[in-house]
Amino acid sequence: MKSELSLSTTRHFVPLASRHRMGGYTASRTISRVVSTGSNIFVDSPVAAVIATGGPSDIDAGNGVLGVIDHGAGESHLSLFTYNAFGELAPSGTTITLGVADANGVAILAPSRPGSY
Repeated sequence: MKSELSLSTTRHFVPLASRHRMGGYTASRTISRVVSTGSNIFVDSPVAAVIATGGPSDIDAGNGVLGVIDHGAGESHLSLFTYNAFGELAPSGTTITLGVADANGVAILAPSRPGSY
């Protein structure tokens, strides 16, 4: 995905359900939703979510949850969203201040199954 969108200002893209992808735009503090169809990409929602606490620096998604790390005002924050089959985002809980200025990396993992070690 990144190579196909090299002319955009995004730094991070993460796949969601079906053909949807989310991109974090640091300067505008937003998450955008795009749809990929073969070799074409279309902007579905230029502002699918706003990250009020800072510019997104990392993004990951899985199992209906999207996590965004941002940096702003000398702090790092974690924002969580849920998403549906159409890639529509809804905030989940309040933003978490991480206690460090330059947190880097977020990973959304599937829940472990009991007895599967």
